[in-house]
Amino acid sequence: MEGVVTKVTSRINFFDGRLITAHDLRTEQDYFRTRMRRVNRHVHGFGIATGLSVKLDPSRNDILIEPGFGITPSGEEIEVCQQVVFKLPVVANTKATLIQLRYVERPVEPLPAVERESAAFAVIEETSDVFVAEVHGPDALTLARLVHARGQWKLDSKFRRRSLRRGR
Repeated sequence: MEGVVTKVTSRINFFDGRLITAHDLRTEQDYFRTRMRRVNRHVHGFGIATGLSVKLDPSRNDILIEPGFGITPSGEEIEVCQQVVFKLPVVANTKATLIQLRYVERPVEPLPAVERESAAFAVIEETSDVFVAEVHGPDALTLARLVHARGQWKLDSKFRRRSLRRGR
C-alpha cells in the first residue's frame, strides 16, 4: 500500500540540449522561493528575529524604526538595513493604531519595449513598506502599537510584539 501524498511539488528538469526559456527560469526561482518560505514558516515561524524596535520623536512628528530582521506570516524575510523615518498618522477618531511592516516586490530597471505589449523590467527589487492600520495586516509584521491620548501618540507599553526567540 502506498502512502498518501497531501501535496506534490515539482521543478524543472534541466538537461543538455533543452531550450531554457524565461518561463523556465521564473518557475525555477518560484520553486526555490516557495521552499524557502515553507522552511521559514515551519522551522522558524514568523516574527521579529532582531532589532526593528520603534521609537517616537513627537517633536518632529516621526516614528523611527531601527534596523533589524523578521519573517512574515507567509515566510518572506524582511531586512531593514538602516533606520526608517515614518510620519505619525493624523488622528481621525482613532484611539490606537499598529505600526506594521510588509514585504514588497518592485520592478526596477525598465527595458525598451520591443515586440512586447507590456513593459518588462530587468530586476525585481525586494524591499518592505511601513504602514499603519487599526488591525493586523494579513501578511505583515506588527512592530508596535500606538495609543492616542491627551492629543499625542505614545507607544503602548503593554503591547508585546511577536518574537522568533519566544517561539510561536
